[in-house]
Amino acid sequence: MARAGLTERLEVRLDGEPLVRLRGAEDDTGHGDLTLGVKYRFLDARDESRWPALGVLPFVKIPIAGGPIGSQQPDFGVIALAGFELPWELGLDVNAGVVAVGQSRGDDFLPQGVVTASLSRPLGERWAVFVEIFFASAAERSGRDTVGFDAGATYFLTSRAALDAAVETSLAGPGPDWALRAGVSVRFGR
Repeated sequence: MARAGLTERLEVRLDGEPLVRLRGAEDDTGHGDLTLGVKYRFLDARDESRWPALGVLPFVKIPIAGGPIGSQQPDFGVIALAGFELPWELGLDVNAGVVAVGQSRGDDFLPQGVVTASLSRPLGERWAVFVEIFFASAAERSGRDTVGFDAGATYFLTSRAALDAAVETSLAGPGPDWALRAGVSVRFGR
């Protein structure tokens, strides 16, 4: 993911998967689709307040990956974002939204509901850990809802660079038995 802050409250995002490896009924290796988004934060969390930080994230998925990795159809949607500061240095992010998922006919879209809840906590100055549970209603008319879970850690190399890793599993519905994700975050500018 590449993000650029245009103002204090507005950022643009480009999200993609440079390497995807599928194993199972269909084996394939390649790149994933690209997603363009705009995040707007319209309310900041205030110190000692129970009000969360609130924002919105509209996005569109550009289908550049071939099948079976990509759906070969565009998707678009909007996600509402809420971030809460909790006792014991815990942070809770709750996101909910609706996505129009492109179907194989090309002119047909299926509404999909998505919800995530992520709990995080710093461990000293260099580490942070998180757990997340997520839900998505069926992405195909004959499909099933998905519930999954992931957990991971972030290591801050400097105030501008971090490494992260997480393991994910599917609890219900379609999804991987397990997936490993890793990333590098670098902040440029002020």
